[in-house]
Amino acid sequence: MPPEQALYRAFDLAIASKIDLPELDILSGAAAGVAPDVVISLGALDSPMPPPTEWRLTRFAPSEAYFAWQGIGKFSVRGGNTIAIDLLPGVDHAVLRLFLLGPVMAALLHQRGDLVLHGSAVEIAPDRAALFVGDNGAGKSTLAAAFLKAGYRVLSDDVIALDVVEPIRVRAAFPAMKLSRAALAALEPLPGDVLAPVHAEAAKLRFRFADAGAGHATPLSHIYVIQREADVSISPLDPAERLGALMRYSYMPKFGVEPLSGPRSAPYFRQCAAVANNIPVSLLFVPQGFGALSQVVEAVRADVQK
Repeated sequence: MPPEQALYRAFDLAIASKIDLPELDILSGAAAGVAPDVVISLGALDSPMPPPTEWRLTRFAPSEAYFAWQGIGKFSVRGGNTIAIDLLPGVDHAVLRLFLLGPVMAALLHQRGDLVLHGSAVEIAPDRAALFVGDNGAGKSTLAAAFLKAGYRVLSDDVIALDVVEPIRVRAAFPAMKLSRAALAALEPLPGDVLAPVHAEAAKLRFRFADAGAGHATPLSHIYVIQREADVSISPLDPAERLGALMRYSYMPKFGVEPLSGPRSAPYFRQCAAVANNIPVSLLFVPQGFGALSQVVEAVRADVQK
């Protein structure tokens, strides 16, 4: 491995990258010659940028997921083990990582056979993880941060990778999340550090926390769909409603029908059905603001540990 390449850990993977990834942990044992599962490289890609009227271009084929963003660059994901990046001149690597560790990483995990959801996940006990999904602005990351403040382990934020075998497990991602300035102020002090903002007016800041339990996946116990109500409560969904929620909050449909079309559709539906048939899914009603977060944490903890 070239000396300028570092080996990181995320999603149960050893990731070799020439790009500095401060959100991730350096993989212990890298000096002993651990073989990477994924290689991230920089170089020219002979692929198109979006037309001037579009912000993003995506293409999905059996062998490649391709992304291009105006003002950022091009990304090619192949075989679940390589990410090639053609970065436009002058793009800050902090901005690049927002795309790399979000949609690009989601595509790679999808290629590797995981069911990828959009949400946050926390470890309630060594064998019980809770996953939070919901619409944009529902408070998924804020709730995960409230669990962090209460002493629980955050497994993942934004991109959730489920290993859909028995038992279904949440893969540990990396010890960083994005939080609004208001959430950071309301939950202060949190155990960790705010990373340098991507830009001065960024709506969310990147927060890196210590993760003593990094490196292992946790069996999934419950999934909660966050909705806003005046009082804290939990309402279980029936199996058909569970399946609908899983499909609604899956990550890959964010890119349209192409990522899950043709031969890719059957495995995806089987995975969603397996989770819906085996994992309780409930509506989690959460008041607006930050005042009830400790009450929500206790309600979820008690529900998971029934």
